[in-house]
Amino acid sequence: MFDQFRTQATPSPLIARLLAIGVLALALGVAGCGLPGSQQSQPPAQVKNCGSFSGNPIGTGDAHASTAEQCFLKAYSACEPATLTFTQMGVDTGTIHTFSVKQSRSGCTVADAAQGYSAVFSGRRGTIQHYACAGLQAQSNGSILVQSCGDEGDITLPQYTPIPTQAPSA
Repeated sequence: MFDQFRTQATPSPLIARLLAIGVLALALGVAGCGLPGSQQSQPPAQVKNCGSFSGNPIGTGDAHASTAEQCFLKAYSACEPATLTFTQMGVDTGTIHTFSVKQSRSGCTVADAAQGYSAVFSGRRGTIQHYACAGLQAQSNGSILVQSCGDEGDITLPQYTPIPTQAPSA
């Protein structure tokens, strides 16, 4: 009498395989749903290139400076990844600063990759120094202060200052 029930309770090989496949698919599906130890890949965030300009702490004649600075300041305010390159010029030497805004666990960070250069000796460049900065601050005169960047200290991104044109003499 019990033999009759045993043969009816044993699933066919096809049903057993389908059942095993279903359990395996369910297990794999649950593994990717954010359980501890699961790995979910996210596409890397797009880094916005806000542009580049050159100048000195007094000002810049580059009309693109304001657009680049506002782009970078906006990215920092929204904590969106972005870069900005500023070439700080002196008489015959200067520094190329590549600033970046990045997201981190502690919030939004600003970094500076600074490389000194010399206009003499065939434009020799120094090694790139990396600094973590304290943040950005818009100034009342239109410039942006990049705060406390390691050995570089505070760096002023100058506002656009149009170069005055002289009216022709009569």
